[in-house]
Amino acid sequence: MNSKEDVYEKIIAQVLNFLAYQSRSQKEVLGKIERSLAKIKSLTDEDKAQVKDQLLNYLTELKLVNDEAFAKTYLQQKTASPKPVSKKAISQFLFRKGISKDVVDAVLMDYTNDDEYAAVTKLVDKKIKTLKSPNSQTAKQKLTSYLLTRGFSFDVIRRVVDTQFKVQ
Repeated sequence: MNSKEDVYEKIIAQVLNFLAYQSRSQKEVLGKIERSLAKIKSLTDEDKAQVKDQLLNYLTELKLVNDEAFAKTYLQQKTASPKPVSKKAISQFLFRKGISKDVVDAVLMDYTNDDEYAAVTKLVDKKIKTLKSPNSQTAKQKLTSYLLTRGFSFDVIRRVVDTQFKVQ
């Protein structure tokens, strides 16, 4: 397995397997390629760089590596999840995955305050059942701090919590 073609075939199989489980960001795929290439001692650094570029171009042509699609998919999954996540938590996750600020901002344009309001409402409905005295001021404070640690905006939290405690 000394030729570039053999290395290319081996690593493309590894990367396709890596992508088979879930969509990945370009940063994750590059990391996988680089880790795989680092194990191969028979190629020069120049050859490794060529193989890496070829692999990335191939995966991009097949649309298997697309940061915008990855970010949109992640947003859809999290908004439909039974455990809702804040806009801030979504953006932090995407930044950790190497998604650029422009792409994150564009994707989060679809995540409105109404979506965040619905997410907070869902969490409040679930969390209020676990509180010992759900009508007290202490319960209100606990809910607020719980939601703040989840990254939701204070304005949305206040609206939902105030509405919830007026209803009861």
